[in-house]
Amino acid sequence: MTRIVDFKVDANTAPRALTPENPHDALTKLKVTLDRRMTAEQVQAMHSEFGIRNGCVEIPHRSVHEFMQQFVAGADVQSTAIWPPFQAAEVVR
Repeated sequence: MTRIVDFKVDANTAPRALTPENPHDALTKLKVTLDRRMTAEQVQAMHSEFGIRNGCVEIPHRSVHEFMQQFVAGADVQSTAIWPPFQAAEVVR
């Protein structure tokens, strides 16, 4: 035998201080600066690969930290490789 005999939906079930998360991951716009040592072909490839438009890339907000760590921060100074490809990036939106 079931113990639930009736129910009603409470329209105010969320706690007062709750701010619901956006179910769609917002995009963050980063203004990027490519390494000046890149050739024109490398610059073109970076624009294509990262979707650079007007000096900016758009990435999901949740990915900003990883993007900064992987593509912007701390290149090996002694290396002759041009990596990371960006010298700077800042959130503009």
